[in-house]
Amino acid sequence: METERTLGIGRIRTTDEVHEKQYSLPERHLLEARINNLPATRTMYKVFTLITLGMVLDGFDVYLAGAYSAV
Repeated sequence: METERTLGIGRIRTTDEVHEKQYSLPERHLLEARINNLPATRTMYKVFTLITLGMVLDGFDVYLAGAYSAV
């Protein structure tokens, strides 16, 4: 079933259908084992570093905004 809602100035079309692949229990265990055995690569460390730097920068931004509003 398809419905249409208005939100602000745009329209959002939603459906009640969910298209998800359901894995069986053995398949889930196999996927979990494969994910748990993935090696740590340089790309993973780069992503981790970028996320960490982004969180530090966001915290510093909030700190500056708080210091500015207190003046």
